[in-house]
Amino acid sequence: MARDADRNPEALALAPAGVVVPDATLKLSPSLARANRDEFVFVGRHGQVLSPARYRVQRAAALGLAGVAALGGVAFSIIVGAPWLALLYVASLVYGGNVWRRSEQLKRGAALLAADRLEEAEQTLLPLTRAPLVTQTVRALAWQNLAGISLRRGEPELALAQVRRCQQLFRAIWWAPLGPWRWINRFSEVQILAQLGRVEEGRKIYAEMRSAPSGEYFALLRMNAELMLAFAEGDPSSLPDDLHPWVTTALSTTSAELALAVLGWAYERRGEPDMAVHLVEQALDRIDPSLFARTFPRVWAWIQRRSR
Repeated sequence: MARDADRNPEALALAPAGVVVPDATLKLSPSLARANRDEFVFVGRHGQVLSPARYRVQRAAALGLAGVAALGGVAFSIIVGAPWLALLYVASLVYGGNVWRRSEQLKRGAALLAADRLEEAEQTLLPLTRAPLVTQTVRALAWQNLAGISLRRGEPELALAQVRRCQQLFRAIWWAPLGPWRWINRFSEVQILAQLGRVEEGRKIYAEMRSAPSGEYFALLRMNAELMLAFAEGDPSSLPDDLHPWVTTALSTTSAELALAVLGWAYERRGEPDMAVHLVEQALDRIDPSLFARTFPRVWAWIQRRSR
C-alpha cells in the first residue's frame, strides 16, 4: 500500500465517511457529500474522491498483473533450462499473496472500527503491528486505525501515541510515495491535540501542513482541524470572518456532524443564536449520541449544556 495513488489502488485512502458498518464489510460511496454512515470514500493522493469502479478495476489489475508476472517467470525459467529460478518467482508469488491477505485484514479491521465493533477491530488490527512479512505501510495504517479505536474508547492520550507510532513508520518509508496517508495521519494528530487542549502544539503542527493537498477530502479535514483548535481555545476569532462557505459544505456533507456542531458553537460565540440553533439541530440529526460522546466528549458536553 505504499505506491503512488495514481498507479496502485493500495496507496489510496479508504477513509471512513460515516460511523456504522453493521456487516463489517467495506462499501464505497462515489461521493463524499452523500456517503452514508456505513460507507467509505476512495481518496486519491491529492485528496480527490475517486469512483468505486476505479478502485475495483485497479485492484483487479494489480492482482492480475502480479499473478501473470509470477507465473510467466516460472514458465520462462523452465523454458530457458533454469528451473531453480522458478523458486524465486514462486517465493515472490507467495510473498505477494501474503501482502494481499494482510491488506484485506487491514480493510476488515477498518470496517469493524467504523461499525464500532471495537474489540473485534482491535483483535484484527493488533496482529498487523507485529506480524512478520507485513509491509511498513500496512503496519503503519494498523496503528492509525488502532488510534481510532482508542478515540472511540475515550483514550485520546493513547490515540496520540498510536498516531505518532504510525508517523514513525511512515518516515522510514523512503522508497515509495505514500499517497494521502501521511497527511491524513497528521490531520488526526492535530485533532487529537485539540481534544487534549494542547492547542499551541496542534497549531504548530497544522502550520507545517500548508503543502497538504487541496482535494475535497482534505478540505473537510482542514475545516475540522481549524474548528477543533478554535473550540479548544474557547475563542472563534481565529476562524474565517465569513463562515458561510464552511456551513454550506457541512450542510451538504452527510458525515460532517462534528463541523456542524462546532460551527454552531462559533456562531453562538459570535452572537448569532438563531444560526447556532439551526446548525446544532442539523448536527443532532446526524449524530450517534453514544459514539459522539465517546469520540468528542468536550463538544458533546457543550451541546448538552446548551440544550438544558
